Amino acid sequence: MNEPKTMRTTTLEIERPTDFSILEREFRLVYYQLPSSYVKAPKKSHKYQKLHIQLKNQLQQPYKTYDYAIINEETVPVVYVLYRRSDIANLDEQPKELKWSTQKMQPVDIEFDHIPFHILIKLLQADYFRGDHERTFVSQGDFFILAKHGREGNGAVCLLIEVKGDRRNTDDMTIQAFQVTGSARKFVKITDPNDPKQLPKDSEKTTPYFRRETRQTEIIFSQVKQKEFAEFIEARRPLFKIKRRKDKKPSLPYHDQLNLFVSRGGILYTFIENFCEYLGEKGLVAKPKFRTLSKFSADQDYANLPISELGKIHIFDNRIDKSPQQLEDFLVLLNGWLKEESYQVDLELVSSIADASRIPTLLLQDHDKKDFAKGGRFFEQGVTNDPKQAIYSDPKYQNTPKQSLNIATEVDLKARKLRIHVALNQLLLKDLIMNGRSVNGILPGFSSPEDNPKQLSLFPDFDPTPLRDYVFVRRKTHDGESRTTLVHFHNDHLQFIDVSDDFEMLYQVCESMNLDWNEIYLELHRINFRVKNGVIDEGKELKRFDLVLSNGQALVIEDIHETVLYEYTKMDERQKWLIEPIPLDEFRLLERARPKNQAQYKQFQRFEAFLDELAEELPYGRISFRDLTEGEFGVRIGEIFELPKNDKDKFKFGNFKMIYQQPELNMFLSDKATSLHTYQGIWYDVDNRYLVGEPDGIKRKQATANLIRQFTVLVGHLDVDIKSLLSTTGVQFIRPKRYTVYPYFFNLIDMFVEST
Repeated sequence: MNEPKTMRTTTLEIERPTDFSILEREFRLVYYQLPSSYVKAPKKSHKYQKLHIQLKNQLQQPYKTYDYAIINEETVPVVYVLYRRSDIANLDEQPKELKWSTQKMQPVDIEFDHIPFHILIKLLQADYFRGDHERTFVSQGDFFILAKHGREGNGAVCLLIEVKGDRRNTDDMTIQAFQVTGSARKFVKITDPNDPKQLPKDSEKTTPYFRRETRQTEIIFSQVKQKEFAEFIEARRPLFKIKRRKDKKPSLPYHDQLNLFVSRGGILYTFIENFCEYLGEKGLVAKPKFRTLSKFSADQDYANLPISELGKIHIFDNRIDKSPQQLEDFLVLLNGWLKEESYQVDLELVSSIADASRIPTLLLQDHDKKDFAKGGRFFEQGVTNDPKQAIYSDPKYQNTPKQSLNIATEVDLKARKLRIHVALNQLLLKDLIMNGRSVNGILPGFSSPEDNPKQLSLFPDFDPTPLRDYVFVRRKTHDGESRTTLVHFHNDHLQFIDVSDDFEMLYQVCESMNLDWNEIYLELHRINFRVKNGVIDEGKELKRFDLVLSNGQALVIEDIHETVLYEYTKMDERQKWLIEPIPLDEFRLLERARPKNQAQYKQFQRFEAFLDELAEELPYGRISFRDLTEGEFGVRIGEIFELPKNDKDKFKFGNFKMIYQQPELNMFLSDKATSLHTYQGIWYDVDNRYLVGEPDGIKRKQATANLIRQFTVLVGHLDVDIKSLLSTTGVQFIRPKRYTVYPYFFNLIDMFVEST
């Protein structure tokens, strides 16, 4: 039985102090009310950006803008500023007059307990990032930690750190929650200041630019003031800016086992530890939030679907380079794999796709989208039209279940078979959607006992019928267009309805389930935006939501802006253990470790003799595990313990290390141990929060975070059938060898939208 596990998260718990005496001794807090000319200026005038540029020109102190300050019972926009006090008489920083455009703003003193607590935390965050903390700097009210430098000083990747108060916080709460998030930003060097694309005219009035500078022993960025800008251009001093591209986001893995603290997770871990310590020095008790979650058992057998249900598949050669041998090799592999897996499918190679064909069609290709972009393989040959897009955009094939498979990708046999399986899984799902076939015996949770299908019920321990009573609703942007789509079940058939332009059907579905769509939508707005006096702000549009409706209940799958953090300090300690020299005698195994058999006992004896020889060569009697297992020493150890070799004919020392990890020695413990991370499986808690990891163990690099989500009740009874819903994430036929992070019906909605 899986025991509950306590996990460190990126959420902070901060206690509101009963008095602010420590802060009052160190800072003088003032506010500046922004003039009416700022309030009336339209957003398209870039007033927010201009404000921060002007504040940067005038202030060295930490500040925070806030549009909803209550001053004299009125809601007004203000700028809060912390002026530092000094222990030396007459050396306090004095509040000064500020300007917005040509209008002057005067400082007004205010007590620390008279501003919202979340604003105070952000003010202190500003002070933290303006200090001497490692790799930190500030830009336009944003806070950055430098992650890694680019090549030859041309730029860097930094992590934008946000500390955001939880929406559930209230003024009367003593302990409040704050989510800490980090998103990568790329800083690039301006190579030609005369190029208007790199440096638009007058952009220094709205855009921050940066210099590289040395602080102590590290190189960081600092924002160039507007009055310094002309000097930088004239002297051709290096300038940097943040590069924003929607099509290509900066790459910074969430976790990197070989570079722990050059990853988003490692940087967040360090920041949270240091920020909690900083807040403690200011009289605020802060600590990371730990959550206790239980593991949900997801059956590994549900990686695939009963491919035989496809019956017949058309295969269309959609390659550019139509090599006969490549096609023949693939067909041999495909037929062999189908036979190996005992799937009964009728394959037919076709020279064309019939108009409005409803037969599942596998499109073979030898290209990817990037091959047709500038610098791509086929672009260089003068081929700019992607044949895949030509078919997918042709109305004649809109209702044809189709799936593309690149057969030219150079991967090993195991990966080629996995690609085939994934493609056929997708093709079967599209066949169900496009042809409106029954899901009985095919989709998990809809097994038909009399058919005895290969795909058994996903819910062997409880009644699977609730799935038939759910309606799933997703709003999402596809190709720049917002689409709202629902799927429900009628006689075990998937019924998709696009309600983007007409919500009448959604109202009817809700009414049939004893729900009111207006009430649901109001609650959605309430948790995403400000709702004043029960009235929705029509100017605020919900661009994304995922709803699960059942009789008398509406749930939303909410991103609570929280991830699981691994135990990076312990990981780092275990990695250093392998490279730090220790006394040679600590490596001795004879009479210290427990051999598993007589043969290993004799290996211990030979190893003891080897260490005796080595002792005469070591000048200080110390050596690290890494040095012991490299070069000639490593060869001797590999031969003594008969260790396996890798494909480069080098010994692998995992089995040797495991000897030291026995309880008798407890040395060189794994930096990948499950006690240090939560990566594998699906987890949930009593408050209907959950996270989806991976079916297998931790990898060297983890691209994305383990986000924690929550099934939040919007309307209706509070009991959530979380096991049924989690079961619908524990499948692997949507994402190869990975679970789905939402119930897989939302992925089916995406397939439907993309096919119509």
